[in-house]
Amino acid sequence: MQVYSQKDIVNDIINKIKAGQFKYDQKIDTERDLMDQYGVSRTTIRNVISDLILQRYVYRIPDTGVFVQKEIIRKTSSIFGFTSMIKDSGRLPSTRISRFEKIIPDENILEAMKLEANTEVYFTERFRYVDGKPFLFEQSFINPHLVTNLEKYDFEVDSIYQVLSDDYNVKIHYLQELVSAVTVDGKISDFLYGTSTAYSLKVEGVSYDNKDQVIEYGISYYHAEDFSFESVLVNLKG
Repeated sequence: MQVYSQKDIVNDIINKIKAGQFKYDQKIDTERDLMDQYGVSRTTIRNVISDLILQRYVYRIPDTGVFVQKEIIRKTSSIFGFTSMIKDSGRLPSTRISRFEKIIPDENILEAMKLEANTEVYFTERFRYVDGKPFLFEQSFINPHLVTNLEKYDFEVDSIYQVLSDDYNVKIHYLQELVSAVTVDGKISDFLYGTSTAYSLKVEGVSYDNKDQVIEYGISYYHAEDFSFESVLVNLKG
């Protein structure tokens, strides 16, 4: 008979969640059932549940039970692109580009980018996936005064942040973001939810280099039902 350690049980339940045996918001087995399944004490199972809660795989409702938590993509105060952020969470990112071209954006975006009226910028529109599931719809406006010939890259594969840094020595010094809950429709809601209208988490961001020049203006719409967007603030001076 196999002897299970606390770590073994935690990993086994996590693997079942990742494999889809337990769905989001589904109640997992009771303490008694888990004790019988793994042949361990109630104390061990309670420690397992506490560990799973700490790792954000489950949550507890008093007098009701323990349920599977939403998948959480964790974003720290460090600046990473989509690909790095998702890989760091242990998941598989992928991208489909619907548009890549030079356009003249509306005046509000040009003003935010500190560009003159009628300036053409590089524009990308991308559908982003995590483990094959829709995760975010993204539009990006890149300052043409800092980069040239972006047409030669395949941004379904190449990271924009990596290209800017490695090939153009354009590095993001700081990023300002505004997060809001909004109603979406059309292609955004159809992609994220397969519906005509829905709610989404909208993130508008402006990135700057160390000379305070705008590198990119971005608008992202995140899936707000299957994923949570968590910001972790790090005190680098502590």
